[in-house]
Amino acid sequence: MEDLQSTIRLVAVDMDGTFLHHDDTYDRARFARLRTQMDAAGVRFVVASGNQYEQISSFFPYRDELSFVGDNGAYVVEQGTPLFAAQIEPAVVHAVVDLLDAHGVPYLASAPGRAYVPDAAPQHFYDTIARYYHSLQRIGSVHDVADRIFKFALHDERGLPDGLDALIADAAGAGVVPVTSGHGSMDLGAPGVHKASGLEILMDRWGIDWSQTATFGDSFNDLQMLKRARFSVAMANAAEELKQIARFTTDSNDADGVLNQLEQWFA
Repeated sequence: MEDLQSTIRLVAVDMDGTFLHHDDTYDRARFARLRTQMDAAGVRFVVASGNQYEQISSFFPYRDELSFVGDNGAYVVEQGTPLFAAQIEPAVVHAVVDLLDAHGVPYLASAPGRAYVPDAAPQHFYDTIARYYHSLQRIGSVHDVADRIFKFALHDERGLPDGLDALIADAAGAGVVPVTSGHGSMDLGAPGVHKASGLEILMDRWGIDWSQTATFGDSFNDLQMLKRARFSVAMANAAEELKQIARFTTDSNDADGVLNQLEQWFA
């Protein structure tokens, strides 16, 4: 039988629907014990999320001891030091802004250290998105932002317009890649940028490859890292397609599926 404790050198976890309970909590004492055991085994722990670094890092008081892949791979931080920030070409940014504004789609534009919300976005959008983006700024128009934009996050609880993918392709070509997570949400990122590409930046620095990596996820923005990792784990609450791809399935996020699986490997 394979000795996973000596094989796995990196564990990467999604947050919403995976590591966190539905109320944004996790068993901190239990995780602290597991983290001590993983540290002793030389296993790196990385948070890989579609959310903003300022948000995902806030769940860990020792965040400068961990590494993070935020905004679906667009922003990579190693123990408090930023390593990478993607960029959507400015012309593509302007084309996307024009399209979303014309169709009244609520959105934010994410940049290093801050996300921008147009003044025209309704307050309920701002209040909803603030759960996932802790550093937000209202702005008259995203056209006026001088920062490097690396992702758009779209959300409308009524549902996004039918055919929006095709409209985005017409407006921006291959300059952005849409990833839907359901529930009226969609991210638009730079081509070739996703959680797996962000993890590879860290893996290259640490001399780790996918055969030594475990990944946990529940949604389609986890697809690439689940496909590539040798020890891929889908949550019980994950999309069925992801369960078919993953090597393992664990309990739901509310049933501490990540911690349960890690205990099987490292406790």
